[in-house]
Amino acid sequence: MLIKTNNTQRVFVCSDIHGEHDLLINALNRVDFRLGQDVLVGVGDLIDRGPDSKKVLDLFMTTNNFFTVLGNHEDMALSGDKRLHKYNGGKFFYELSLQDQVRYKQWFRALPVTITIETPFSRYGVVHANIPIEISEWDRVVELSNGTLKQNLIWSREIISCPEQHDKSIIEGVETVFLGHTILDDGPLLIGNRQYIDTGSFYYGKLTLVELTKEGNKVRTFEK
Repeated sequence: MLIKTNNTQRVFVCSDIHGEHDLLINALNRVDFRLGQDVLVGVGDLIDRGPDSKKVLDLFMTTNNFFTVLGNHEDMALSGDKRLHKYNGGKFFYELSLQDQVRYKQWFRALPVTITIETPFSRYGVVHANIPIEISEWDRVVELSNGTLKQNLIWSREIISCPEQHDKSIIEGVETVFLGHTILDDGPLLIGNRQYIDTGSFYYGKLTLVELTKEGNKVRTFEK
């Protein structure tokens, strides 16, 4: 997916929400987010573990300029492995009506694995979990995202598990790549130009928003 924005829009990237609807709304209010005009892009994992996954889904499905990549929790809902999904916080999904389950699964299937954001001043990438070390071009990531690379992009922790080994690793073709998936005890972490932002919305009660500006990325973390 390619998102092109204009000079009248502010653009924010949001960390894993995991059903923490009220935490998200509070964070958006704190940055004076303008619904219907500004742009919000999620790194995936809208659902599971937190109290209001359905409210988060409905918000993203019905609000103009709200986008997200596919996270591993949405991928679990699609997998058909109910036991695995329930074990990982997905019990809410199987308490929904069958009609709602079908509707949300249809929406999950349409989610992109990657999002490219083009603003008037720069270009950015968004993916849920990882970009393997052997791939250094964002356009190549996008090209392979629905094929051989898909599961790695959604599930892997290759880079984040050894950050000191990859601090000079750069993905060419974008200013920053935003990722979630792995909860960061000490806050957002930049590895090369990979910006990891999962600050544990359900675990620590912290959600991170990054505003993309021509002066640089403005990273803010909000607590319950």
